[in-house]
Amino acid sequence: MIPVSLRGREGGYTHCMFLNDQGPIAAGRELWGFPKKLANPTLHDTVVGTLDYGPLGAARGTVTAPSAGQVGAGSGCARNRRCPAG
Repeated sequence: MIPVSLRGREGGYTHCMFLNDQGPIAAGRELWGFPKKLANPTLHDTVVGTLDYGPLGAARGTVTAPSAGQVGAGSGCARNRRCPAG
């Protein structure tokens, strides 16, 4: 997100989003006007993101790239909502 302002009003501009799935690309681009492009994004290390709402720290998330043996391991659990205990 690129910070922008117009006549003293601040906002954000999304230059481009890269996704690897046609459905979200079409929906986001055609319905909501987000500039999405087909690509092959990958995650190699750990990414930490934060969300500040005014002066408050609202959220923090960490995403770590899976090792080679873990790729796709959680997809069925998240999709079916039948996760094994532990």
